This record gives sequence, structure tokens and C-alpha cells, in this order.
Amino acid sequence: MFATEFKNSFISDPSSTFPTITGRRNGRCLDTIEITEAKVDKIIAGLKTNPSPGPDGVHPVLLKNTKSLIGPLTKIMQFSMEEGKLPQQWKESTVIPVYKKGDKFDPNYHNNGKNQQ
Repeated sequence: MFATEFKNSFISDPSSTFPTITGRRNGRCLDTIEITEAKVDKIIAGLKTNPSPGPDGVHPVLLKNTKSLIGPLTKIMQFSMEEGKLPQQWKESTVIPVYKKGDKFDPNYHNNGKNQQ
């Protein structure tokens, strides 16, 4: 029941047509995104340590406790941006319905707890 409700919330009606997008691109491509060790370090330092691992299976605690890997991790991210290709796992997240209050059997009374790395 929850899976169906959340799926319906995020998938548009397949019979609808997509609008045609015209105009110039803003020029922002993956290879123009600057990734530095300082930025990676700042993001990792700000990670919460209580969520579950993401789709890649890497727990935030592991990232926080392996500061020596920031250099190689930054290089991997830079290479990915330069090539214009993101690993599929970087595009995924896990959505877990979290009950807040009201009817436990009504999906509208659940938040979608999104776990992103």
C-alpha cells in the first residue's frame, strides 16, 4: 500500500504529454562543476551519522572516519564530472515512509524519509 502511494506521488500520468522545452541552455554542464578536497571535506563533516547507508551501502560514519580518503574520493568525483557521467548509485535514494500522526493505515499521514548520501 505504501509503495503504491509513494510511487503514484512521484510518477506522472503516462498518458500526459511532456511540454517542449525551447530556449538556450544555461551552459551549466557537469564538467563546469568545481569539486575540491575542501568542499568534499566540508560536506562529509556535515553528514548526519544516524541515517542508514544509502543505495551504495556506504554508511556516513565510514566516510567521516576515513578522512585520509578525501583526496582519492575527490579525484573520482572530478573524473566523473569531467567525463559527464554519474554512477547510477549517485542518482538513487531510498525512500522510507515514516509515520507521524493520524491514521496509521493512511499513507497521507507518513513523511517520506529520504536517505541520500
